[in-house]
Amino acid sequence: AGTTSTPTVPVVGVMYAAWLAHNGTAGLLKFPATVVTEGIRGSRQVFQGGELWALRPGPARLLYGAVLTAWHNAGGDLSRYGFPITDTTTTPDGRLTCQFEHGTITA
Repeated sequence: AGTTSTPTVPVVGVMYAAWLAHNGTAGLLKFPATVVTEGIRGSRQVFQGGELWALRPGPARLLYGAVLTAWHNAGGDLSRYGFPITDTTTTPDGRLTCQFEHGTITA
């Protein structure tokens, strides 16, 4: 996906399904900023508004905002938290939260 001001970057597989589920370019994620990066246990794709992470075989999970920052600061997928197992959502008090393999981050 791309426009005249953004490069064309492919979004495929479980990343594409999650990107569409979050309204593609009209949603929070906007346009893809990188291609999918494959790791030992899963994959990641960076977008203008957040990131999608997927344990193999998927599905991809949405991370953004203060939760994404806190998770990266803790060491990301190699941290004690591991991979996200839910999408980031908003709590009733307006904070963001996400469940990971080994804990929850609310920020």
